[in-house]
Amino acid sequence: MDKWQHAAWFAAGIGLGIASTWLIATPRGRRARRNAARQVSRMADQGREEVQKATRRARDRGMEMMGSGREFVRETGADLGRRLRFATK
Repeated sequence: MDKWQHAAWFAAGIGLGIASTWLIATPRGRRARRNAARQVSRMADQGREEVQKATRRARDRGMEMMGSGREFVRETGADLGRRLRFATK
């Protein structure tokens, strides 16, 4: 690494240190943390609701498919039964 890269990494470290100190030590930082925590909590609630909705939709779709599958089996079985009866006569 040349001296400019060292200087850039040093400046980045100073910036991170200042930012973390600001978030931890200042009243504005405390408010920012609280607001961020509230926003994360809200987003988690919204995500949970979306997952619940998607799960309900998937369950309902599965029930529809199961019903149509049952109907298909009933019809196919009845048709096959009629064919077997005619074949044995």
